[in-house]
Amino acid sequence: MDTLTRVTQALQILYQNSDPESKKEANLWLEQFQKTSEAWIVSDSILQKSDLALDAKLFAAQTLRYKFFPVSEEFFNSASKEFVVCPTSATDPAVPDLSRSCCTACRVGGSTVLPEEVLFNDRILVERSVYAKIFNNLLTSQAKNIVQLLVWCLQNPQVDSEIHIKVLDCLSSWLKSGELSLEMLLSTQLLDFAFSALEYEDDSVFETAVDTVCGYIFECKDPSSDTTNPEKNTFFLQSLQALLIKLTVLSEKMKFDKSVTEDHDIDKMRGYCRIFTEACDAWVKQMVESPLDFRNLLDSMLFVMQFPCLEVLPMTFGFWNDLSLTINRLSRNMPPEQKKIVFEVYNAVFNSLIEIIIVHLRYPLEYDGFSIQEEAPVSTIINTSSFVWTAKDRDDFSDFRHDIGDVLKDSVSVVGQELALQKPYNILVQNLAVASQTNNVPWQLIEAPLFAIRAMGSEISHREDGTMAQIMDLISKLPYHPKIRYASTLVLGRYTEWTFYHPQYIQFQLEYIISGFEIPEVISASSQALKYLCKDCSTYLATYWRQLESFYSTLTLSGKLSEDDILDLTEAVAHVINAIPDGELPPAFEAFCLPLIKNLELQAASEKRDPMHTLEISQNLKRITTFLKFVESNKSSSSNDIILKMIDILWPLLISVIDKHAANGEISESAGRLLRIILVDYLGKNPTAYIEGIELIVRAYQFTGFGVYVWVAKKFIEEYGSDVYLPADSPEAVRSNSCGLLLDKLTEITLGFLSNGTINVETSPEPVEEMYLLITSCLRAQPMRTIKSLVFLQALQFSLIAIRSVVYYVQEAVLEMWYAFMSPSVRHLKNYRDELESRKEKFYIPMKSLERSGELVKRLESRVPLPDYQSSKKNHVLSYDIQRVSLIIATCGYELAKDLFSGLASFTFSDLVPLSIDIFVSLVQFISEGAFISKAILSSDELREKQAQDFPALVKNHLSGSGSESSDSNIDSAILEIDSVDMTALYWIKSFLNDLPPTTIMLDQEKSSFCDDFSLHLSTRHWARLRNLFFDFSYVFRLKNNIKQEKNKQ
Repeated sequence: MDTLTRVTQALQILYQNSDPESKKEANLWLEQFQKTSEAWIVSDSILQKSDLALDAKLFAAQTLRYKFFPVSEEFFNSASKEFVVCPTSATDPAVPDLSRSCCTACRVGGSTVLPEEVLFNDRILVERSVYAKIFNNLLTSQAKNIVQLLVWCLQNPQVDSEIHIKVLDCLSSWLKSGELSLEMLLSTQLLDFAFSALEYEDDSVFETAVDTVCGYIFECKDPSSDTTNPEKNTFFLQSLQALLIKLTVLSEKMKFDKSVTEDHDIDKMRGYCRIFTEACDAWVKQMVESPLDFRNLLDSMLFVMQFPCLEVLPMTFGFWNDLSLTINRLSRNMPPEQKKIVFEVYNAVFNSLIEIIIVHLRYPLEYDGFSIQEEAPVSTIINTSSFVWTAKDRDDFSDFRHDIGDVLKDSVSVVGQELALQKPYNILVQNLAVASQTNNVPWQLIEAPLFAIRAMGSEISHREDGTMAQIMDLISKLPYHPKIRYASTLVLGRYTEWTFYHPQYIQFQLEYIISGFEIPEVISASSQALKYLCKDCSTYLATYWRQLESFYSTLTLSGKLSEDDILDLTEAVAHVINAIPDGELPPAFEAFCLPLIKNLELQAASEKRDPMHTLEISQNLKRITTFLKFVESNKSSSSNDIILKMIDILWPLLISVIDKHAANGEISESAGRLLRIILVDYLGKNPTAYIEGIELIVRAYQFTGFGVYVWVAKKFIEEYGSDVYLPADSPEAVRSNSCGLLLDKLTEITLGFLSNGTINVETSPEPVEEMYLLITSCLRAQPMRTIKSLVFLQALQFSLIAIRSVVYYVQEAVLEMWYAFMSPSVRHLKNYRDELESRKEKFYIPMKSLERSGELVKRLESRVPLPDYQSSKKNHVLSYDIQRVSLIIATCGYELAKDLFSGLASFTFSDLVPLSIDIFVSLVQFISEGAFISKAILSSDELREKQAQDFPALVKNHLSGSGSESSDSNIDSAILEIDSVDMTALYWIKSFLNDLPPTTIMLDQEKSSFCDDFSLHLSTRHWARLRNLFFDFSYVFRLKNNIKQEKNKQ
């Protein structure tokens, strides 16, 4: 079967076959085919056959487009007859002269695609110097010719309207390139043409016209920061005046455009919105400094903000934020008169904006607030009652409301909190007045201003004494509807910090919130509001703790609340207990906590295993965890003693629950989080308790393999890990040693799971991920204890397999571990080198072969043995063992470098590439600058024997490579030069490049160029440039070879 037939068959499978595996196989084959040299000929033959399907021709065209990267001269010459349409020696400009006889449409069309190909075709990869030359030849030097061509087309009476549309496309394309300056465009009719094209009924022409106008406006940005070209400011002002006139006319047309005002044409609304937003973004500073000159533009923007299409409006939000920030920044240094004008104009603008936003915040009038339909036509999110309200519509509208709420915050920063709050307050008062007369005000008209008040919360002072108090007084008068009650309850929850300074409202708010628990639709809002009220006003609520205890007990047993709501309620209770005076603490603790503990005691003693029973245990554990998390144990010795007494009762119950129910994932998750709170916050200084806890963690993890137990260990080590080792019986040293044992045990268990097949990196990634996160924490908290661990060495070896995992979080955890190891290693190496270089002596390696020579020759007389590195001046803290680190890197550095390099080329997830490069550069830096350390260890008989047990292979390989040498050669090998750069990494890189698969696209000259750059940066120790070199390599290589690595979060 010939290749052409195989290609057409593969395309048929890809586009017509329904089998996913077959389609995947066909797609893979086609991708590989595109990389072959044969693809040139086959693609050309496809394009020349008229009987082949459009899919085949598109594939062929795309293949040829992507294959124009540097090719060998031999192949280029052989293929030139088929693919080259003009001599390679041609010097004619890319844009033809107007006198050429070829078709005008072709000329304009070719000029249209030129900027796109030069700027955005990232498949055509060339050297930067070549690219700069091409860019100048094809774009910069041709810009004036393009303007002349377009103007000629508009002025020539023989050119029809179809060509005019192509002119618009071409103008838009070149504006996007940034090569057309205001100076070129100002004296032409191209701007008039672009605005007139907005009246075309063809949607595609309208969209292109919008692109063109936006591109022109973008070129007309404020040039005041450019002081090198005074003429530029003149062109800017002239263009600005012309554009403002055009925009004023366009605004009037927009306001009477029925496709917007009546038909709600989304494309038209989006186009208008883009134009006016682009203009406002471009001239923010001028709009603030001279607001009267931009009044029409501001009115147009307010009109745009009234568009009923909520998909379109978010593009304006950035402008309103920028405008508010600019007003507040520039107004500080304005003269009083100018400042007065600015705030007169913008107070009116932002007041109008607040009113418009509140209208947008309304739910559709026919929506009851709760019901949804599972399936419906795709909604346009237009805030009317003419569409079916789906779950997606509801969620999208909720997201929109929160986003536009940020614009309300911007408005507050300009008009001030009093005026901003007055707007929604006045709307509420008006609607309540109507409701009192007609009893027929839609709930949507009241809910929207309540949401606006909540959205403004972060900008309102806690001591505001005007409108906010009026709003609080108004809440009790609101008509009943679940959505209104829901919104008003959330308002109370948002302003609890304000309530702290206005305690007269606490009684009302507490009653209002608590009564909301009787309304099913309001329970979640009530639990959230009560949580914040108890948190921020706990001082005033301490006297209510008995009522809260009764309420809590009743409500948690009622079955009305979800577990999340109960946890919010539990947190609220904990905040109140924090404010209870010491004398009343014991009964309060007993009232709230003993029922939870007694429930757990009964559950632990039960032999039930049914789902309901395990769910109850899990929920009870979560409630106890929430209580202990938010209660303040350090508030006083009395509160701490009470909590410790409670934990004395709780601790054996927790151990019993874990031993009995650890196999249940939900219980283990809940128990693990409680275990973390108890061990880290309360029992971390009690050796008997935390050793028992460590044993529990190890036992549970060995039995279940659940990552939550490794997570608990990680949190314990983050809090208590250290390299303190003296005195040996000190609490810090004992705790630090226990952390090291915990790491060893859990790592051994995980590696055991992996070796016996209990778990697999790809199918059971959580334990592996948690193991490497645990090691990362240990490297940060107690690096020397960790580095000295033999189990740590085993984990490093396995990481060279796990680093290739297709699970994102596993790969991330492995890289984080290597970064935590390599980054401080390089830092300590630098300190060590600085210390050695500051000494007057030079260094040598003591060797038995030197002793046999009878005497040290003169070359060694001025040298001393290499001293140990002391990273810490504290005698009770382990010093950083730079020698051991050097041997670890010597043992697995090559394999790590190979994996990192392969990952940059292919399998490393794209957003982990920067982390991978940081590790790679640190590794190269350590190898090149720290080679003298491993040389000193492996050549010194004493040091070698010391490390032989942990690194037997490395020592053995070194001994086998050293034979009987002359005395002079022994002396040469004994001399240490610490200021030299070892080039081992360069040989590695050359090896990695040679090992790339033959199907990959990387020419020999590219490999050679990469090695040359690598060698240069390495020899000059320019690590930042080396980092950039790796970035460029990864990006370009993946692009050429069509490698995409997206997250696979499992």
